[in-house]
Amino acid sequence: MSGEIRKADPNYRRKVKLAAVMGLVLLAALYAVGREVLPSVERWIVAVPGQEAERARLVLVPAAVLAALPLLFFAAYFMRLAGRVFESGCFPPPGVRVLRDVEVLKGEAAARRGRLLRLFAVLLITAGVVLVAAVWLIISRL
Repeated sequence: MSGEIRKADPNYRRKVKLAAVMGLVLLAALYAVGREVLPSVERWIVAVPGQEAERARLVLVPAAVLAALPLLFFAAYFMRLAGRVFESGCFPPPGVRVLRDVEVLKGEAAARRGRLLRLFAVLLITAGVVLVAAVWLIISRL
């Protein structure tokens, strides 16, 4: 441990809080819209006998891909952050703003964090791929 402390950025903290609130508002709006639209989508899917599977695929596969996109976005972010950790040899790497005061890790401790970030990124990618594949598999069996 180096004893070096990376100070929190209060402006960044405010931006993160605002983004979190805006995300929650967006999720609430999507939920409300979804509750209104879902019955119409269900009626459309079953409107033509014999085409239910095709129509369900047209709705559910793009929805699964859209649901997987944030996972892939965060995976890319964590993979990039891990790369910066390995390049700089410290965690958090230089230039990264932090929400609270943190001790800067160097050497093996930083490398361990970098490996954990990469593992988390791989898990997020796997979750996104499994989500889309599971939806595709379920729809293909209809």
